[in-house]
Amino acid sequence: MMTLIKNRLWCALLILTAQFGAVQAQTLVGFDFDTSNYPAWDLTGTYTLDQPISGAGGTLVPLSYSVAINHDSKGHLKGSGTILMNVDGAVVAASYKLNGSVSGGGNATHANFTVNFKGEDWFYGVRRSFSGQVTYKLDVDSTGLTLVGTARGNISIQGSGSNQIKVDVALPLPKGVNGSWSANMAALTLKQFIGTGTIEIAAFESPELPGGWPAKRILYTEVSGSYNNSKNLANVNQKSIDQEKGSNLTLKFAPGAAFPSKMSGKVLGQNIKW
Repeated sequence: MMTLIKNRLWCALLILTAQFGAVQAQTLVGFDFDTSNYPAWDLTGTYTLDQPISGAGGTLVPLSYSVAINHDSKGHLKGSGTILMNVDGAVVAASYKLNGSVSGGGNATHANFTVNFKGEDWFYGVRRSFSGQVTYKLDVDSTGLTLVGTARGNISIQGSGSNQIKVDVALPLPKGVNGSWSANMAALTLKQFIGTGTIEIAAFESPELPGGWPAKRILYTEVSGSYNNSKNLANVNQKSIDQEKGSNLTLKFAPGAAFPSKMSGKVLGQNIKW
């Protein structure tokens, strides 16, 4: 619904600009980016985490579970709930909490987070309590669209002691997350610019999303700035608003340019430096 409303808004602005000369001072501008130049990532989605436990005699005991990650506008990664964990074929229920953050930016974006879990369930006919913690230090691979790095932690099952987890991991990014994004704005170009805009990032294509709807994370923004006549250059600021506060961009561009001549700021916690 948000995307549909946004598209209708831009269409309405375009129609008004075309029909009424008095509205021609209102300028529509948009810039598109992807992995070929400067990507930005919304890591919200569901991830299946497979990392074996170091067992006796060098054996590796399978451990897998899935978690839902929410990536907020300031770059925090969070998640919580109840999950099913597969421990060497035994499927047990656990509660989990996930906390972390995104850093870096562009093709050098990093995601670090820790999953804490605990529960009590049946292991091969005996009810046992268990708990654990795994820390993931990952880099975004923009070519393979994966998160690659390490998983380090431990799991304790009543009667088995503390058992180490220490492996390399590669996690596919959620479907639809490809690093593409755009900065869009509609501004009244008086002596000082005033207007609104959006920052849109390719997002997880949830199975619950109605067919045909684009999967985009839309950050609504306030727009302000000014125009330098002698340099033929606009200097514009975009700041996300409402529940998505925390993302911001400063752009310098010439009218009609395909890309800004300079851009800086943060989008979902990632440094933007163009």
